[in-house]
Amino acid sequence: MILNLLDIFDYGKMYIIKNPEIFPSERLLVESQIFGMSDYIILGNYSPLNLRHLYNVTKKFKNDIKIKIRRGFTFYQIIEIIKELKNRYDLLIYYFDPISYSDLRNDEKYALISGIVNGLVEYTSENNSITLFFSSYPFPIISKFPYIITEKHSYGYNIKYGEKNYHFYYIPGQLSLFDFNNQNG
Repeated sequence: MILNLLDIFDYGKMYIIKNPEIFPSERLLVESQIFGMSDYIILGNYSPLNLRHLYNVTKKFKNDIKIKIRRGFTFYQIIEIIKELKNRYDLLIYYFDPISYSDLRNDEKYALISGIVNGLVEYTSENNSITLFFSSYPFPIISKFPYIITEKHSYGYNIKYGEKNYHFYYIPGQLSLFDFNNQNG
């Protein structure tokens, strides 16, 4: 059975992407644009996305690009960005930026992350969106959400979600996953 990368996610849920530096984010965003989805990305001080590459690929869609990118350099800016979310987006992506929190004590970090997570969860449930929280930090509040773990190999990506195991072959132009859980499809 051939799957799209988006097929492993359910609407109305938030997922934790455990190793953001490996997950094929650009491919996910390109796929979402192919399917006409609207995307909202919240970044901090740095961008783990190759924005130039993403732009070069998505400009082929002409005026049909539905990606909005916002940057918050402080916790308060990020909370304001989340509060300002009025429109419905199919895919909401938040990249945790450890630089923004480097001068805080652990208890302060957990309190601030709790505020962000609660805002994202509220938005996700109200709008039936897919929300991805990219963080390799083990904050207690995010441990209750499903984890997506990605392994990169020379021939592609292995994406694990619970007991499911998806393999994404690295072939230029290929935008689908093979579902090893359903060998008959």
